[in-house]
Amino acid sequence: MFSFVMNEMPRMFTIRSIVSAINAVRPKGFYFAGEMHNFWEAVYVMEGRAAVSADERVYLLTDGQLIFHKPMEFHRIWSADDTAPHILIISFEADGEKIKAFENKVFCLDMHKEKMLVDIVTDASSIIEMASSGQKYSEQYDYLAHITAIRIEYFLLELLHIDTSEKVLQTPEKSEIYGQIVDIMNEHCCEALSLGQIAALCNMSVSSLKKTFQKFSDKGVMKYFNCLKIRKAVAMLDEGLQIKEISDRLDFSSQNYFHVVFKRETGCSPGDYRNHNTTVQF
Repeated sequence: MFSFVMNEMPRMFTIRSIVSAINAVRPKGFYFAGEMHNFWEAVYVMEGRAAVSADERVYLLTDGQLIFHKPMEFHRIWSADDTAPHILIISFEADGEKIKAFENKVFCLDMHKEKMLVDIVTDASSIIEMASSGQKYSEQYDYLAHITAIRIEYFLLELLHIDTSEKVLQTPEKSEIYGQIVDIMNEHCCEALSLGQIAALCNMSVSSLKKTFQKFSDKGVMKYFNCLKIRKAVAMLDEGLQIKEISDRLDFSSQNYFHVVFKRETGCSPGDYRNHNTTVQF
């Protein structure tokens, strides 16, 4: 009797949902203060120049460059060099081990891949509009959502073949100092530090620390430090750690204060996040 062999079809990653899709020209002087959320975001500059921060890294992107922001990464964008940049943005939830290949990555797209991304953003915008107008459970919505998810996955697969090892990216002046500050804050985010203690760790005066930090972040030093703590707390909740243990590990003065800071930064309590897997956005 003939024996059938079932060959597994591995999936490197799977797109689970679309959060936003933007195709817009931003004016000269445009400045987006920044955000942090627990899903992926890709930002592409079609024309013009835009400065982008991604945690401790700051890049100056020009025509044809695409950057990925991983979940829980603080990022912001602003117009650069007196240009009005044309920008595409697509944000999405994704599963799969290989999706990590896009962490901290910037790609240069050719015309073919740019066209792929334009089509993806167009279809994703239609999906979002249909959902907001009550068509989320229609057959047309299901079809378009399925096709768009496949297109995003195929686009990501295509990007895996682009070599980014020799890419030289421009960075705005003094961004390396900012990166060093954020690195130090990340290294010590499980400690209860004052502004003066952070400045001392950075070998800077408090005034110099504030001046350098504020150039690249919409938040003050201590506000950003708390955001780093809560980002780590979200990761710990996802790993299954108990709330009291997380509070202790992050050196909060009490579990109640941890609750207060978590809710202030995310809009929900640690328990609500765990129980309902709420999407948090900073």
